[in-house]
Amino acid sequence: MNVSAPPEPLQFIEQHDGTTHLLASQWISRPIEEVFRFFSQPENLKTLTPAENHFQLLNEPPITMKENLELSYSLKVKGVPLKWVSKITHWDPPHAFRDIQLKGPYTTWDHTHTFERDGSGTRVKDKVIYKAPGFRWMERKLVRPDIERIFRFRHETLTRLFEGAAANLG
Repeated sequence: MNVSAPPEPLQFIEQHDGTTHLLASQWISRPIEEVFRFFSQPENLKTLTPAENHFQLLNEPPITMKENLELSYSLKVKGVPLKWVSKITHWDPPHAFRDIQLKGPYTTWDHTHTFERDGSGTRVKDKVIYKAPGFRWMERKLVRPDIERIFRFRHETLTRLFEGAAANLG
């Protein structure tokens, strides 16, 4: 498979309110229903997270994604164990869903996932509005590189899983 890096794979846009908006996009050469089905299975979050984060979903299976569902995880960030609880606040299969952090390492974490038919495949878009504790320079130096690493890992994993996916985060 020919994989080439786009010029601007991820966008981090700093806001005046102290939040940062992360925008990511990836084209996958599979039907929207198939791609959405993969994302609608919380068990797949472990697959999309680098092994060094020791991600574990704590909810008992089977898990049915729906609005108001709360998901609990344990993970490590820079070797520090954390608990994270998120809530699905919007559920619109196969087009979108949104999760917000109820408990975790961020002051704010609001992640909207959208799925659009795009030619013979699906465009997966992410918009994450987040705010890390501490100063902006800390977010730039410590937090942003980790988020970028995780999203790049996710992109590479999705490309591998959905053979024929075009490498395009731009």
